[in-house]
Amino acid sequence: MMRILKEGIVNWAQMRMITTHCESDITYYPFDTQKCSIVISSWSYSNNEVTILFDNNPVIMDFFSENGEWVYAGYGTSVYTEYRGDLIPFDMAKLEFKFVRRPGFMVMNIILPVIGVAILTSFVFKVAVDSGEKIGYCLTVMLAYAVYLTLVADNMPTTSVHISVLSKLI
Repeated sequence: MMRILKEGIVNWAQMRMITTHCESDITYYPFDTQKCSIVISSWSYSNNEVTILFDNNPVIMDFFSENGEWVYAGYGTSVYTEYRGDLIPFDMAKLEFKFVRRPGFMVMNIILPVIGVAILTSFVFKVAVDSGEKIGYCLTVMLAYAVYLTLVADNMPTTSVHISVLSKLI
């Protein structure tokens, strides 16, 4: 739908359902923040013919529903010019969404148990030498840690582009 104003300005509200995906950066998992960008441009008209601008409130949150793993942290907009081909200027409009991961589940189920197993490992020095249980205790803690690492690896996001600091630490 287009609205033509008496000043000669044409407002074109282009409604689309846009599906996109974003590359995730899990370096600081589970305390990470993700940014997802959508860039809109006119490929057939230069900025002399079409000017792309954002409305005052370009994101309608009527259909937004909360997520158990992510918190919506807002958005940002920017409009800039890019030159293509024979140095013809084209307007580019960038809409960037920001999401923050909720770390509570991962802290309770990954980080605190790893700290607990690390503390248990240090108790090997409290076991008496003559009891003969030092090696048995060490093996039990090591096996518990190995099983736990298998469970942790299943919960970590799978990507090879960015490796989590938590994964390196564990």
